[in-house]
Amino acid sequence: MAKYIGDGSNAWSTIHVDDLASLYDRALTYGLPGSLYNAASREQVTMRELMGAIARNAKLESAVGSLSLDEAMEILGPNAWPLSISQRISGLKAEKELQWEAGSPSILEDIVQGSYS
Repeated sequence: MAKYIGDGSNAWSTIHVDDLASLYDRALTYGLPGSLYNAASREQVTMRELMGAIARNAKLESAVGSLSLDEAMEILGPNAWPLSISQRISGLKAEKELQWEAGSPSILEDIVQGSYS
């Protein structure tokens, strides 16, 4: 079952583990003490797209669909609400201050063709 909540247009920030490791390296090498950096690619992935990629990988395309927030709350309890909203962060500070850039495959590419296959 690959279900999203509502219309699935809510988006989350993502980062590939290799890009995260690269950011850690650059932050430790070049970051100023006490600085905070978000690790996020510029890709905007909606929950509908994410669930579609997961379903394609699992060969369960017919299992993709929507749940209302009430239905999701019956299944997930209070965890449903955070899954129903967009949760985006920016990696722009890391890009500018550390000359870092996310360059690994996107989460959608990785799910369909990469390490999740």
